[in-house]
Amino acid sequence: MKKFIVFIFKIVAILLVIALSLDVIYTFLYTKVIDTSKFQFIKKQEDTKFNYVFLGSSRVVNHIHPEVIDSITNKKYY
Repeated sequence: MKKFIVFIFKIVAILLVIALSLDVIYTFLYTKVIDTSKFQFIKKQEDTKFNYVFLGSSRVVNHIHPEVIDSITNKKYY
């Protein structure tokens, strides 16, 4: 019985080490890799200030014309 408990403890310890190492690798890659979404790209634009940001699918691109809003309000958009 004692061998079985030691065996289970070893398996749990190995799984914890693997889980922690995968978490560290994923976190490093997620923070250092090129932006994968529009929101991440906008979030990393620290020096640039936007008045309007249009996020969404192709419907946003096809139905909202930022040039018209820019010409009316003279505000920056992305």
